[in-house]
Amino acid sequence: VFIRELCGPAQGLTRAYGCCVKNGKIYVTEPFVTTLSEPGRIWRMNPDGSGFELFLQSPLVRNPRGILPVPGGFMVADSGEASIGGEDLEFVSDAGVVQSPPFFDSDGLSYFDFPQQISPAIGGGFWVAGFSDPRGLWNLSATGQLGNFYPTFTSPRGVWPLGNGQLLYTGGTRVQMLNPIG
Repeated sequence: VFIRELCGPAQGLTRAYGCCVKNGKIYVTEPFVTTLSEPGRIWRMNPDGSGFELFLQSPLVRNPRGILPVPGGFMVADSGEASIGGEDLEFVSDAGVVQSPPFFDSDGLSYFDFPQQISPAIGGGFWVAGFSDPRGLWNLSATGQLGNFYPTFTSPRGVWPLGNGQLLYTGGTRVQMLNPIG
């Protein structure tokens, strides 16, 4: 049942992508507004929609998609083009400062291209849904070392680890499961 809208165009939000909750605040990612050369934004608000404010707008984060709370800040999937500093996983501190260099700097060719949702990996690290070729699910350690890659049949937008070792992912018109062990 729809309850209500917390924020939208009237507050300045034009395209909402990822969201999370940390320390009693909602964080929402918004990619560039009109051109890829513009920085993306991360907004912050209270759970009732009040206190809507710009948390981050930085040229180091061009096209933020997924956002995941981590100790000391957030891991943000930046889907901007590699030529202008995108295709990365960015660490953004709780104070809204972007770490440089990126947590993981992908060239968009050998590693994930157009990263989407980020999820915590069981036992530590992260799963990243890489939408464009080489499309699939990417595993990274908590220190940013590339682990395993699992190609998918559809271009994944979301990924979530299940307690049984399998991965749930979304792509196109499907919700699918992948067993990385089998």
